[in-house]
Amino acid sequence: MKKYNLSKIMKRAWVLKRCNSYYSFGKCLHIAWVEAKQARAKAEQEAAAEAQKETAFRQGMEITVGYSTFTLRRWQSYGKDRIYINHGMSNIGYLDVKSGNIFGAPRKLSAEAVKAHEIVRSLAF
Repeated sequence: MKKYNLSKIMKRAWVLKRCNSYYSFGKCLHIAWVEAKQARAKAEQEAAAEAQKETAFRQGMEITVGYSTFTLRRWQSYGKDRIYINHGMSNIGYLDVKSGNIFGAPRKLSAEAVKAHEIVRSLAF
């Protein structure tokens, strides 16, 4: 984790002190720290939002787990919203987007298929 830039925080505290002479320097330093923490939190939120955009679902996207490649197709009709998970020509189930549950999967799934189901659940819609 990157540390705070103490020099910038101290300079900001002095700017606040010059602008608000009725504040004590301790109060100005406290305000500068709060601003620095809020700026860091905002930057982390923006980074998380950017990362989420990169993992957003795209029609026909492929997920590679181990040596297996899975294709995802979304179907929306009749009030239903599903993402079908295909491995080659075989269907290994679908994710009901509204409930977040996997249906129609065969009884025995390979470790790669189980991992693919976990990845599909974590995608941003």
